[in-house]
Amino acid sequence: MIFGAVTRDPTGEETYPFNTAILLDRDGRVAGTYDKVYRLMFGEYAPLVDPQWYLAQVPSASHIAQGAGPGVLQHEQWRLGPLVCYEDILPRFVREAASKDVHAFVNLTNDAWFGKTDEPAQHLGLAVFRAIEHRKPLVRAVNTGVSTYVDPTGAAHHRTRVTDPDIDGPQAADGFTVDVPMMDPESRTLYGLTGELFNGLCLAGVAWMLTRKRRASLPPS
Repeated sequence: MIFGAVTRDPTGEETYPFNTAILLDRDGRVAGTYDKVYRLMFGEYAPLVDPQWYLAQVPSASHIAQGAGPGVLQHEQWRLGPLVCYEDILPRFVREAASKDVHAFVNLTNDAWFGKTDEPAQHLGLAVFRAIEHRKPLVRAVNTGVSTYVDPTGAAHHRTRVTDPDIDGPQAADGFTVDVPMMDPESRTLYGLTGELFNGLCLAGVAWMLTRKRRASLPPS
């Protein structure tokens, strides 16, 4: 079982809490953890200012410590790439996670802030590209929807409904079971191998065409 929790550094070296994905094995023991890396600006941290000053000015705000980097939650031989909240819409970060030889991606999200708006569907719409880019399945558990299974081709299956706790009140548990293909962890797609090279080539091509057009419009010397 993988679930989200707010955790603390037991050594006390880090004074602020972490937004953590925790893996429990079949005996109920912690088999792995992952701390969120890309925190939501002003929701989970304030940039460029001292956190203590920020929290003193805005007492209802929060500050979450930053995780060390992409991680792996391993259960037996299966390696899962954990992504917390909006990390599943960040192509470069997910590419780093995929490079750790994972079989599948797992995303834990709290979209309750947005209620029954377009945001849950937009979030899912952006997340499916991560499965396509790496040809690996993505399982999303979203507390108020949309929870879904995205197969390696980007098709979303078993979508749960979106609820708003402020309007609908407490809801019964909702979910699904699905067989997820464990893809070859060492396989790399073209994007996995080259990253943003294609984007760079496109920009270079546009710059080259603009230069040619400008030269063509100049009067002959």
